[in-house]
Amino acid sequence: MNNWMKHQRGEGKIGCTISLLVVGILTAAAIKIIPVYYADNQIYDIVERKAEQAAGRTPEDMEKEIRLEIRGLGVPEAGAPGAIKVRKVMSGFEGSVIVTIRYTHKVDLYGITDWTFNVEKTLTHPVLENIK
Repeated sequence: MNNWMKHQRGEGKIGCTISLLVVGILTAAAIKIIPVYYADNQIYDIVERKAEQAAGRTPEDMEKEIRLEIRGLGVPEAGAPGAIKVRKVMSGFEGSVIVTIRYTHKVDLYGITDWTFNVEKTLTHPVLENIK
């Protein structure tokens, strides 16, 4: 063993500091971004549940019900007029309800930058009405 190798201790303070800094930045960003994805999934679940109950309801009533449930999620853009559109396409006793969700949610990442989350989803669900 060489004399200069006896004094090496295997320390890597700079690498560890940089790694901790990167992990901290990613964690801080995730704290802001993950709730937006979670709220989007909840909105889609609400829309899907309301689409399943579409028989005998008008599209306007369904939009109002969806907006009322979305209001508590903390995504005001999703409850804005025009963000959710409901259509019913009927052909005799059967048809489908088509719900379009379209909104943009801006997330402020601690004043450093903004992250824009664009949602454009369409849900089509079959509907049976007036069956006796």
